[in-house]
Amino acid sequence: MGDFELGDADAPVVAEICRQLDGIPLAIEFAAARVDAFGVRGLAARLDDRLRLLTSGRRSASPRHQTMSATLDWSYDALTEAEQTVLRRLAIFAGGFTLDAASAVAADATRPEGEIINQVAGLVAKSLVVAETGEAEPRLRLFETTRAYALGKLAGSGEGEMLARRHAEYYRDLLASAAEGRAVEEDWPAAYAPEIDNIRAALAWAFAPGGDAAVGVAIAADSVPVWLELSLLSECHVWKEKAVANLDAAGRGTRHEVVLQAALGISLRFTTGITDEAHAALTKALELAKRFNDPDYELRILHVLWAYHTRHADFRGALALARRCEIFAADVTDPAAVPTADRMLGIAQFFLGDLANAQAHLQRALDRFPPALRRTDMVRFGLDQRVNTLCFMARISWLEGFPDQALQTAQRSVGEAQTLVPRCINWRMCGAASRRVIVTPAQAGVQDNC
Repeated sequence: MGDFELGDADAPVVAEICRQLDGIPLAIEFAAARVDAFGVRGLAARLDDRLRLLTSGRRSASPRHQTMSATLDWSYDALTEAEQTVLRRLAIFAGGFTLDAASAVAADATRPEGEIINQVAGLVAKSLVVAETGEAEPRLRLFETTRAYALGKLAGSGEGEMLARRHAEYYRDLLASAAEGRAVEEDWPAAYAPEIDNIRAALAWAFAPGGDAAVGVAIAADSVPVWLELSLLSECHVWKEKAVANLDAAGRGTRHEVVLQAALGISLRFTTGITDEAHAALTKALELAKRFNDPDYELRILHVLWAYHTRHADFRGALALARRCEIFAADVTDPAAVPTADRMLGIAQFFLGDLANAQAHLQRALDRFPPALRRTDMVRFGLDQRVNTLCFMARISWLEGFPDQALQTAQRSVGEAQTLVPRCINWRMCGAASRRVIVTPAQAGVQDNC
């Protein structure tokens, strides 16, 4: 590599290059040979075209080791026709996939699902498919360099559009099934978080020219809890906006619109603030939630609209919405509804200066929050309601002239927040990170005003 010396500034870039090349020694060797020509950062920027980039140029190397593409050609040609077909079809998956997904998407009339499973097992044995067995269900993936090669083969096969549709429809059906069973398995969004790259790919195909907007709308709606679970709020907003724009062709006035309009408003709340656009989306969602008798979304939307009025210092409007939520909560079985209404009432009364009633409602809320739903309610409402309630209780004690009590309550709120940190989700995402973010005690609700 000539005179190149690795320094601290370039070390993270080199690590990312190695990660993108999946640690394959031959690929890394080819990449290193291009550092003199492109520099480390230029090389990293060109990795999308890795098959043309990764060439050795060493005449002493055997022909199949002179380029990464030639190496993959050699491996591909050594496969049976059935294995070649399955490998290029597996390239449609982004990030990783399950064996069930592979067999469902890659199978056809001539290759039933059982045969696909056998072919996948053979590809794992030949190190062309990686099996990661750390989870309850093993996940499979292609090395990124192998996937780039197989995508080229898929494009040349004429099967690309068919496979993209199958892939999107598989994840549409998978998410729909999960969403229908959400009352049984409240933590299902976390279980489907590993599929986020496949969800992205399915949405990109569905909303592209030649895709299927109806499939995209369904995926966008049923994947909402997954985006919120991962705190990918900016990206959530982008996809829900696309889905809402396509509702005329695929489901305006359906329950999908309830979820999409609500998600659009919620994601805007935490990215750009509760704007007129967010308020309009939430108002429409609330109307539809009432029409479809969806108490879960009606509660979520009442809470976000209440926050809208609180953030805009319209405390009487916030109190009116809290009273509306109180009436609604009395008629539903959701154990979070009544304490949520009490918290909303207490905070609105706090800002209006009615400290006695504020304290009474906040104490009732503290006594009634269901511990079993604490984690899922953080995703539903964007913060931990107990911690947030304790913050306002501390403020009330301070304003009433009880500093010691205020300090004890504040310390209690911090202590509870610290116990939540390992499993907490940060809704206030910065940038476009595609990973779960651990929050600080303040982000869990200690310093949130609403």
